[in-house]
Amino acid sequence: MGMSNNRRLIIIMAALFAAAATFLVFLPALQNEFLIWDDDTLITDNLHIRSLGLNTVKWAFTHVGLTTWHPLIFLSFAADYALWGLDPWGFHLTNNILHALNALLVFFLVFRVIALAIPEKNGEGFNEMPLIAGVVTALLFGLHPLRVEAVAWVTARKDVLYAFFYLLSMLAYLEYASSGSGKIRFYLASLILFAMSLMSKPMAVTLPVVLLILDFYPLKRIFSGMGLNRIKVVAAEKVPFFLLTVLMSLITIWTNVSADASAKLQQYSLLERAFAAMRGYLFFIYKMILPAGLIPYFTYPDKVNILSLEYLGAFILFSAITILSIFLLKRDKVYLSAWLYYGITLLPVIGILRIQGNFTRFTYLPCLGPFLLVGLAAGSIYKKTNRRDLKTALVIAFLLLFALLAEKTISQTRIWKDTITLWSYQIEHLPDRVPMAYTNRGIAYDRAGDVQKALADYDRSIKIDPKYVKPYNNRGVLYVSMKKYDEAMKDYNRAIELDPKLAQAYSNRGVAYGILGDYEKAIQDCSKAIEVNPGIPDYYYNRGIAYGVLKRYDEALKDFSMALKLNRSHLKAYNKRGDIFSRLKKYEEAIKDFSMVIQIDPRQAEAYFNRGNAYYRLEDFNPALKDYNKVTEIDPKNATAYFNMGIIYTKLGEDEKAVSSFKRASSLGLKRAEDHLKRKNIN
Repeated sequence: MGMSNNRRLIIIMAALFAAAATFLVFLPALQNEFLIWDDDTLITDNLHIRSLGLNTVKWAFTHVGLTTWHPLIFLSFAADYALWGLDPWGFHLTNNILHALNALLVFFLVFRVIALAIPEKNGEGFNEMPLIAGVVTALLFGLHPLRVEAVAWVTARKDVLYAFFYLLSMLAYLEYASSGSGKIRFYLASLILFAMSLMSKPMAVTLPVVLLILDFYPLKRIFSGMGLNRIKVVAAEKVPFFLLTVLMSLITIWTNVSADASAKLQQYSLLERAFAAMRGYLFFIYKMILPAGLIPYFTYPDKVNILSLEYLGAFILFSAITILSIFLLKRDKVYLSAWLYYGITLLPVIGILRIQGNFTRFTYLPCLGPFLLVGLAAGSIYKKTNRRDLKTALVIAFLLLFALLAEKTISQTRIWKDTITLWSYQIEHLPDRVPMAYTNRGIAYDRAGDVQKALADYDRSIKIDPKYVKPYNNRGVLYVSMKKYDEAMKDYNRAIELDPKLAQAYSNRGVAYGILGDYEKAIQDCSKAIEVNPGIPDYYYNRGIAYGVLKRYDEALKDFSMALKLNRSHLKAYNKRGDIFSRLKKYEEAIKDFSMVIQIDPRQAEAYFNRGNAYYRLEDFNPALKDYNKVTEIDPKNATAYFNMGIIYTKLGEDEKAVSSFKRASSLGLKRAEDHLKRKNIN
C-alpha cells in the first residue's frame, strides 16, 4: 500500500524538525576557535589544504594524517579553505551542517528499521511507532552532550563525516535487502558509501557486521533453520564489504605501528584489556544516562585489577546485559540487536585492539543502539496509553528532557571555545593525568606572549610524564626565544633521545646552532630533519639559511627552491632566494623573487627594499625610487631607504630631492646620511 501525501509530509516534517533542532543547539560552536589539538597540524599549519587542485587530491590520497589515512577529511578541509580561508567559523559550520544531516539520517534509518520490524496492518490506521521512535532517537542523538566533542572540535570532522556515509550506506542496504527485486543499484550504492566512510575514518570497518545485524533484525534474513543456499546468498553479499574492511584494517595497522603503541599493548594482558573494555562500554552508557563531568580526555587506567569491584562489577553487569538480551530474544530481537550493534561499533576503539583514552566522540554512532531502545519504549508507552492527558504528559516529559540535554550541550560547547579554556577545564577535572593538556595549553600561552605560564605548563607536563617528548621540544623553542641556549640544547637533545625520528626537534636544534654560529652542525641537523620528514618546507629553508651564510650559494638556492616547491607562498624563501641571486649578481632573477613576495603580500617592506636594491644595481633608477618610496610608506622610520633615495637623486642630478632624502635619513639617526650632508656643506 502506498503512503498518502499527508503521512509523507508528517514524516518529512518530523525529520526536518530533528535536524533543525540539532543545528540550532550547536550554533554557539560557530564562535569557537581552532584548537591546539590536531587543528593546528591538520588545518592551520597544513599548506596542502590551501588549494583544491589535482595536487591536493593526490596528496590527500597518499598522505597519512597523524596516524590515520583519511583522504576525504583533508579534501573537506580543502573545500572549507576554498570557501572561508582560515576562518574557523566556516569549518565549524560544516561540522554543524553534517551533524544536523546525520540527525536527519538517523530519523529515516530508525523509521525504516521500525517500519520493517513492526509493519503497518490494514485497518489499524497510521502506525505511530516508527515516527515516534525515529523522532525520539534522532533528537537524543542530535542534542546529547556526548556529541559536543565530535561537532565542536573541527578535527573531529572524522566522526561526523564517516557517520554521514555510514548511515547512508545502511539506508541503501535496507532499501536493497527489503525490496523484492533486490535492486542492485542500492547494493552498489551501499558498497560505495561504505568505501567513502572508510576514507573518512577507519572506525567504519564495523559496517559489514552491522549489515549482518540488520539481516537479523529487522530484515529477518537470518533465522534459525535457514537453508544453506540462503546462508550462501547472505554471506556472499558481504564479501566485498569484508574485503574493504580487511584492506582498511591493514592500512590502519601499518599507519599506527609505533614503539609507544606496542609498549602500551604489552603492558596489559588480553584479559585485562577485555575487562577494561567492558568497563568502558558501561562507562559510556552511564554517560549517556547522566552526561555530567564530560572532559576531553578520559585516560586509560594505569592498572587494571580484574578482581576489584570496579572491573569485576563491570564484567558481571556486562555479562548480565548480554544474557538478558539473549533471554529476551524470543520476545523481541531488538534488544540483542541493539546490544550487538553498540558492542560491535565501539569495538575498534574500546581498548582491546589499541590502547588509548576514552573519548566521548567514540560514541557518535554506537549510541544509536541504546537510544533506539529509548525511542521504542517512548513509542510503545505512547501507543498503549489511551488517555490524552497521559499522552500529553509523556510528550511534555520528553520535551523537558530534550530541553535539558540542549542546555547541557550548549554549556559543554563553551568548554571547546579555545585552547586555553579547553585544557584548563581538563586540568581542573583531572590535574595530574594528562600531560598533553599542559603541553597544549603551554603552546597557547606561548603564542599569546605569556612566556612564564607557558614555561610552567611545559615543566608540569614533563614532571607528570618525563618520557613525553613534545614538551621538551616546545620548551626548547621557548628557551631559544629567551636566549637560554644551553637549556634549549638540553631539551632538544632529550627530545631526540626519546624519539630519534622527531624531525621537528632536529630542525629546531639546527636553528639554535645557526643562532650560535655553528652552521655546519645546523646543516647536519636540518639534513637529518629532511631525512626523517622530507615534506616540510621550513626544514629546507632553515638549511638554506646556513648554506647562504657559509657562501655555499648553489646549495642554498636548491634548498630555497625546494621549500618553494613544497609551499608556493613561502615569503621568506622567495626573499632569501632573491637575496642569493643578488649576491650572485643575477638581478633579474632576484627581482622576480621579490616581486612574488609583493604579489602575495603587498605590505612586505623588506621585499620592496630588496627589489629596489636590485633595480639600483641594474641602474634602473625610476623603479628603484618607486620601491624605496613604497618602503617609506609602509615603514616611515626606514632610514636606509631614504638614504638610498638620496644616492639615486644625486646620480640623477636632482640635488634638492637628494638633500631632502639625506636629511630625513639623518633625522632617523643614520650617520652616513649626515656625512653626505656635510660634504655638501649643508647643516
